[in-house]
Amino acid sequence: MTRSDAIANFLTIRQEEKPMVLLLFGYSFCISLGLYIYYTAATTLFLTKFDGAMLPVAYIAGGLFLFIIAKSNSFIQKYIKFSSLAIGLVLSLTLSLVILLLCYEITENKWIIFLLYLWIRANLFVFSFTFWVSASRVFDLGQAKRLYSLIGTGEVLASIAANFLVKTLISEKIVQVEELLYIALTFIACSLFFISRITTKNRERLSFKRSARTATDATISSVSKKYSVLMYLLGLIPLACLYIIEFSFSVDSKAYFPDKEQLAIFLGQFLFICSIIEFLVKGVLFRFVTATYGIMSGLILMPVSLIIVTILLFFMTTINVKVFFLILISRFLITSVRRSFSDTSYQLLYQPIPGKESIKLQNQVETYAKPLGYVIAGLSLIILLKFNLSNTIYVYSFLLVFLIIWAVLAFMMQKEYKSTLLNILSLTELPKNNLSKIATPVSEGQELINKVNLEFDAIIGLSESTNSEERKQSACLLTSSGRYSSFKYLIKLLEDKDISVRLAAITAASQMNRPEIVPYLLPCILQPELKLATQTSLHKLGESAIDYFTSYVNKNNNNIDVLISLIDTAKIIGGPKASRFLRSKLVHQSNEVVDKATESLIEIGYIVNTSEESQLIAQLDLKVDTYLWIVSAEIDLKKSEACNTLVKALSKERKSVMLKILKILSLLRGDKKFEKIVELMFNPESKAKSYLADLVSFLIELEEVKMRVLTLFENISDYEILLKYQDRYPQQNLSPEQRLLSIINKDNLSIWTKALALKQLLNYTDEKAINALAANTTAESIVLAETAFFGLLKLNPVRFIELSSYFKAKDDRKYAALCAKVQSYNDKYDLVISKAEALVFSRVTRNWNLDYLQTISGSLTVVSLQDDQLVEPAFWDSQASTITGFIVIEGSIQITNEDYTETILATFDCQSLPDSVKSIRAIGNSSLYVTEYPLTVEKPADQRLVTTA
Repeated sequence: MTRSDAIANFLTIRQEEKPMVLLLFGYSFCISLGLYIYYTAATTLFLTKFDGAMLPVAYIAGGLFLFIIAKSNSFIQKYIKFSSLAIGLVLSLTLSLVILLLCYEITENKWIIFLLYLWIRANLFVFSFTFWVSASRVFDLGQAKRLYSLIGTGEVLASIAANFLVKTLISEKIVQVEELLYIALTFIACSLFFISRITTKNRERLSFKRSARTATDATISSVSKKYSVLMYLLGLIPLACLYIIEFSFSVDSKAYFPDKEQLAIFLGQFLFICSIIEFLVKGVLFRFVTATYGIMSGLILMPVSLIIVTILLFFMTTINVKVFFLILISRFLITSVRRSFSDTSYQLLYQPIPGKESIKLQNQVETYAKPLGYVIAGLSLIILLKFNLSNTIYVYSFLLVFLIIWAVLAFMMQKEYKSTLLNILSLTELPKNNLSKIATPVSEGQELINKVNLEFDAIIGLSESTNSEERKQSACLLTSSGRYSSFKYLIKLLEDKDISVRLAAITAASQMNRPEIVPYLLPCILQPELKLATQTSLHKLGESAIDYFTSYVNKNNNNIDVLISLIDTAKIIGGPKASRFLRSKLVHQSNEVVDKATESLIEIGYIVNTSEESQLIAQLDLKVDTYLWIVSAEIDLKKSEACNTLVKALSKERKSVMLKILKILSLLRGDKKFEKIVELMFNPESKAKSYLADLVSFLIELEEVKMRVLTLFENISDYEILLKYQDRYPQQNLSPEQRLLSIINKDNLSIWTKALALKQLLNYTDEKAINALAANTTAESIVLAETAFFGLLKLNPVRFIELSSYFKAKDDRKYAALCAKVQSYNDKYDLVISKAEALVFSRVTRNWNLDYLQTISGSLTVVSLQDDQLVEPAFWDSQASTITGFIVIEGSIQITNEDYTETILATFDCQSLPDSVKSIRAIGNSSLYVTEYPLTVEKPADQRLVTTA
């Protein structure tokens, strides 16, 4: 790791973020260096040329001037892209300053000084608009939380450097105050380089225009009007407070330092000290406070701090103590700390607002709210001066009113921000769940009930008939016989060898409404063809059926498949008995059973009690640890390019575990909103994923739960997640081979993920790999066993032959037949796991269900092509069955159509074979799967893979 990488890791900057962070930091530093030197020089010249009574006039004029600039800028945005506009604004600022300085040099008119003082507003507008709009478009909210304070330190460092330069240059009499303006101009001009690079590197994101008024944004509905109004007011009130404090600060500073040079030195020295403190606050404290208490703490901290200082100032005044020191403190807070906390937090509030609406609101705040803040401050001060109330105590009394309003608005925004995030979540649609309602199967014999009127003995005779149609008919007739003993004969039909007879008997059982029949119905629930009908019948029998569930589970030695099916059925039946049965499974030793019980309890709307909370939190610990284990596994396997598909499979396992975490959170809170979060979290198009940590924080009430899961939802790198959890859930760094072995031995991972890991062991020849393959040859899953046998055959043929002989000697037909099958394979592409991998990652299917993929993988046949080998249509005609398409699994191929257009396909690209294909040519040694299965790409690959545990 290089030194720059180490620094980037320390500052939590991701590799892809480094260039943009450096450019924004450089722009912030360069233009701010010019602005701060300009501010000190222009303010000093203004205070020496005009008295304090002109300050309110300057504030009002500045507000109107800023309104004109902002309004003009808003109009121009409709016609010019932001990337061009940003450069134009900085260039215009530079040229306008050149003209003003030339005019002052020629005329030395004091009203030029007034204009130069007004131009401070233009400077700040250009910097604020170009910098924050660029940053908000380049970074999402998660990145903003990490990086805004960091890139903002460029401004703070510039402030330190600028004020140090001012103090040094003036005190050492190197330059005059007026000459500082030329130095400032030089740095502002240099910032053109950075803004042009920023817009060039992010041309796609920054090449936007302001939408016309008639245009609408479909996603606007997620933000309320109240939210927008609060944004306006929080842009206005702090500015009014700033300039009321600025007035007191300027008047008192001039009184203490009447000489121009002394005043410039004092301002430089004071602002230098403020900048150093601000650097420490912004670089360290802001990130800690917002990470610990949320971004809203940054909004509330400022007004509350100033209220305390103002009250202290009132107290000091009553005991005749000079309060200039407190004025300095308030000046420091309203500038340095406000920029570090309030301004940065305020910018983050734009992130939940949809893109176009965010820019529109930002323009309106800059155009109307902020200029109005200047005007309100100026008018307030003019009123005080009019009535001779310009004394500090009266000014700060007026200020206190604004500070209280500011604090109230900040608290209101905290509530509204929470409502906005929850509204975004409520607008997110959950995937449709069809399990809550089941269809009632209809037996073919049911329609004969009203057509046949037989004696009971005749019905019994039909039930014992050798004809399956007659037995089916008897099942339907037994239900209408009215005889108490009829269910005994139905029990025999439930055990019939013919599936259709059993299905008819299951349907009839529900119409009998006899709970005694439940123990005979339950065995049918494990047979896929009968499961739906059985669940329907049990649902109709109602809660009385649940009384038999526990004894049936015990009879089957807690068989997991039985339990899962019964949990699913209990969910469908519902009611208090279902709740009791499901609750008892929250402490089961199988995580799969616990997960299913949790999901079912959510579906029936159950609210957990205190003792169950502790059980669920223990489950939450297991799930978070598993999630982090998968994250660690992904990091380890990314070191090997051969493991790319396995890494993708693990990312889907990760999503599956996250869904289970959210299910537990849903049950703890009794709210299904958590299930929507997974849609936001793993949707690459979703902007909401950037502020999921805030959203989850609002939803979770228990602090012990927050500290376990909140970091999972932060928009930070996997490395950072593991680092933050290192104390609570430590994870190991393993080599790729070690990680493959741990995946194979890990519980609660899907069979396909384990099979992919087994296949990757073919790349290793040591004893550990061979032992792992040998251990999995007796796996219950055919897919795992097949992959293990093939690996053993390739890496250690002697051991493979020994195992094959052993299974033959034991007459184990399952594994002996599998050994013989594997021996016929030419290469790894004959494996079921390889075929499934190709089907999924070629985007032919998004369903990674075990049974489904095993079925359709049988239609794939491997075809190997030599470099430059040409395949004519005659090849497809020579095949035994019709070939509809192929999937590239190794190398690349070139397709030539009848119209001589050409297409190059690489690994995991798929292609149907229309009549227009003229020939196929291999580029290098290549392999294909040819198939009869219709090939249709469904969705982008990164959204398609679904693992099943």
